[in-house]
Amino acid sequence: MPQGVHITSAIDNTISEHTMEKIVVSAPATLANIGPGFDVYGLAVDSPVDIIKAKKLEDSPKKVVISETNLPELPLEANQNTAGIAAQFILNKVDADFGVEFKIEKGMGIGTGLGSSAASAAAGAKAVAHFINDDIKDLESLLLEGCIIAEEAIDGGIHGDNVAPSLFGGFIVIPSSRSPLLFSKFLLPKSLRVILATPPISILTADARRIIPKEIPLQHSIHSTGYAGLVMAGIIKKDLKLMGKGIVDTIIEPVRASLIPHFYEVKQAALDAGAYGCSISGAGPTVFAIADENCDLKNIGKAMAEAFEMHKQVTVRIGLPNNDGAKVLARSFHF
Repeated sequence: MPQGVHITSAIDNTISEHTMEKIVVSAPATLANIGPGFDVYGLAVDSPVDIIKAKKLEDSPKKVVISETNLPELPLEANQNTAGIAAQFILNKVDADFGVEFKIEKGMGIGTGLGSSAASAAAGAKAVAHFINDDIKDLESLLLEGCIIAEEAIDGGIHGDNVAPSLFGGFIVIPSSRSPLLFSKFLLPKSLRVILATPPISILTADARRIIPKEIPLQHSIHSTGYAGLVMAGIIKKDLKLMGKGIVDTIIEPVRASLIPHFYEVKQAALDAGAYGCSISGAGPTVFAIADENCDLKNIGKAMAEAFEMHKQVTVRIGLPNNDGAKVLARSFHF
């Protein structure tokens, strides 16, 4: 056997038996609903992101430890944190012979409407998946199931329109989040730009879900289905103007608009400044506008921020399409 091969084999054995593996994982912010696609549509943007520094615990099977976060209001208890809940579910399902330790750096605040809890779950699930050595059948579905369960535990709803795009990237259609789990991913056009205007207030998903109507008129359902089709057609055709025309919601938006000061003024300001469509991101309070690289993005963002008429600063971001979802940024071995 050649000398080089023998040396490589010896090093590999040393790494597997006497080292500690650490990785850094990111998971992106997401927009859910996208107008008429309540609990069905979601897409991922490149910023902001959640970062998890994960360590494989070789001698602690199925144990999840959250040792650090950058938000004091974020629970360190694994069973109260979406990253911990998702990780624990996956570790138990695969009967893992290892555990994980997480240090969580939130890129988005809680209750912003940008899929904050979903991003934590997606990053935690991706970290566990990296450490799994076995060939697990349908691992993607297992990861998504763990993230959905984590979201349900925190928000009280069974819906994957935030966690699926954060985990997989792109534009996600997820008509069924459980029994059966059914979803499909479409690539976002590279020219897509998403203006995100977040006022300095917080809206929890569980609170925003309590006010949605339990029954709707048939005409509203027909209307919503038609416009949801336009959104989907815009994605498939890579026609952002068509997608924007489909962002019309007569069911959820009118109810949740009451939670966001000056929402309709903000929406009109975005459209007047050249945006193709505008609505509430997830449960809010972030308001998003769809545009492309040729639009005056700064002017759209400025118009939206001013329309809130708030004394405190409105955070405006310009998001690029994220078609990758959660991913490992770096890995290292510590001897």
